[in-house]
Amino acid sequence: MSALLKSRLTAHQYLTLERRAEFKSEFYKGEMFAMAGASFEHNEIKDALIAVLRAIFKDGRCRTLSSDQRVLVDRTGLYTYPDIVILCPAASKHGEWTVRVAKYDVHIMVEKPFAGALKEADLMIRAVKDKTLMINWPLQWVGSHRKAFELVATGQIGQVLTVWHFGGNRG
Repeated sequence: MSALLKSRLTAHQYLTLERRAEFKSEFYKGEMFAMAGASFEHNEIKDALIAVLRAIFKDGRCRTLSSDQRVLVDRTGLYTYPDIVILCPAASKHGEWTVRVAKYDVHIMVEKPFAGALKEADLMIRAVKDKTLMINWPLQWVGSHRKAFELVATGQIGQVLTVWHFGGNRG
């Protein structure tokens, strides 16, 4: 009795096949896997999230791409078409989740407060290695705050000495 050997593809062979294919596939450890199509509702949610993220990142270096963008996860060799991943753990879990997610070789944005202690912050920074670890301060996206920043930045308002905010962010 002889064992059947399953032939493995190289990344180059996968990319060549993928460019000609009429459907998307993922590639992992020499195997190619056809991807299932998404539902209408799935795409509506993903597209709405991308629109919000594009609005937030429009003035910066960040680019928001959809699941039509193939990516290579360097650490694992996986080629895939990811959607957007958003985790919203409690602030006390930011360090734990950053370390858990960082192993997937992704950029991470953490809501404030960033970490509960310096030791936790250092651990988070080490975990992301060469990727970006960002802190989102959500009040910076409030229209009145952005307008105040613009007025100061353009010199329409003089030097700011103190800012007092009485509002609804418990973070």
